[in-house]
Amino acid sequence: MNFEALVKHISTIQNTLQAQAAHAVNLALTSRNWLMGCYIVEFEQNGEDRAAYGEQLLKKLEQRLRTKGLNERRFREFRRLYLVYPQLLLLQTIRVTNFKTGEKKRLFLLLPAHIFCSQQE
Repeated sequence: MNFEALVKHISTIQNTLQAQAAHAVNLALTSRNWLMGCYIVEFEQNGEDRAAYGEQLLKKLEQRLRTKGLNERRFREFRRLYLVYPQLLLLQTIRVTNFKTGEKKRLFLLLPAHIFCSQQE
């Protein structure tokens, strides 16, 4: 291997894995935002003590959580994401091993998002 080949390999690795990492982060954040929106909507519609919070729900969430990036405006965006895309499917990745051959595979499952957000607690 010469220097130019080394540069090419390292550049390919960097570009490929950086794109994969960005994609994984985007999937995780979209799932997080949708789930938060789902729980907010579910609480607004069915929460036992929703009347106690009323119009101040999102502001009170912000005050109680005190987490950077989670504020009233963002909660409103999460709620809107859920309301616009209630049918969103969440992608779940699992790793499986064939015990006969030892072969390892990754499976991608599309799961109906409503199974993650329900008031059965």
